[in-house]
Amino acid sequence: MKILIIGYGITGKALYDYFKKYQHDVYIYDEKKLKIKNYYSYAKLEKDLPLFDLGIKSPGIRFNNEKFLLIKSLCLKIMSELDFAFSKMEKSYVIGITGSNGKTSLATYLNHFISKKKTTYLAGNIGKPLISLVDQIKKNDVVILELSSFQIQDCENIYLDELFYTSLSPNHLNVYHYLKLYYADKKRALLFIKSNKIYCLNNSKKIIGYPSFSIKKDFTKQIKKYLIGRYSIEYCNIAMNYCLNLGFIDEELLLNLKLLKPVEYRLNYLGQYHNLFFINDGKSSTSSSSKYCFDSFKNKKRILILGGNHKSSSFNVIKVTKNDEILIYGHDKNIINQQLSGKLFSTLEEIFLYLKNIKDKRYILFSPGCDSHDQYSSYLERGKHFNQLVEKYFGDKHE
Repeated sequence: MKILIIGYGITGKALYDYFKKYQHDVYIYDEKKLKIKNYYSYAKLEKDLPLFDLGIKSPGIRFNNEKFLLIKSLCLKIMSELDFAFSKMEKSYVIGITGSNGKTSLATYLNHFISKKKTTYLAGNIGKPLISLVDQIKKNDVVILELSSFQIQDCENIYLDELFYTSLSPNHLNVYHYLKLYYADKKRALLFIKSNKIYCLNNSKKIIGYPSFSIKKDFTKQIKKYLIGRYSIEYCNIAMNYCLNLGFIDEELLLNLKLLKPVEYRLNYLGQYHNLFFINDGKSSTSSSSKYCFDSFKNKKRILILGGNHKSSSFNVIKVTKNDEILIYGHDKNIINQQLSGKLFSTLEEIFLYLKNIKDKRYILFSPGCDSHDQYSSYLERGKHFNQLVEKYFGDKHE
């Protein structure tokens, strides 16, 4: 079989590793020039017009992309990575999680607690492509699948045994022509679930139309010892209550709560460095997630760092006080500045040179609210760089 992997990011690389094991005739297309075997540039595809039995598309490639239209004609069949992975995976129990904000947190917490009694796999938009796990997944295992709107749009043949919606707010408006198209892709996930196990959290109930998850016991007081941020605490509470329904008892949940690690680059408290308190919320890619981070530290003197590729609704939803300061960097700093006035910088490191001169007590909130790809390969690289800059400029003053 002659296969074309369409897009060579995290998903494309996982697909390539999978097919190498089975010795298929595999080719790769990516807009970036790659120095690897069997790479096709668009110019070479256009020149040679090679035909493929199967094309597997990464979720970042849009259907209306002009180059994709040519690729589609050259492939007998096009599948999403998730559709292909489900076709190769043993029947297991799949919990889908989607939303605009909070889906990674909820998926992480569910995986943490459920894994204490069952074999679980955390995959999807969270950063681990499902195809990289299909050879390990067995019958009765639990797959916790984080779904982006783009992944849902691409799918035709996945199945979900349960589905959580965390929250819904304007997002990816640099790609979707209008907001309802984005919400429609989110709602499309309902096509893949046949049960009534659908739970809407926060404002998603209004848009999706299903009831909230029922909380039997409130663990908020205990969770606050380990997590910060209202939604992080809420989603952890939901995960613990979900496990109560599986037969967990309070004592074992509270014991496992102590072992819970915060979601990487989601409201991570780095500590106090001299007079500054650093919070790394580098996973933030929407104005609503920046607002959530900002509001989590009310009654504090806050410095909010925004920047990157603007892709969501306006930042004027963030309400600042006279004690707050906004610092903006990156590709779309001028656009953001029109919505929420602040000081402008080219890079994150320039901001740290500015922070070195701050004398009074401040909470430094790194919650960019934008896509990271103007200067970083991913939010993971962006979050890591922030931590490195804290150590570089303030590490010697750690208290």
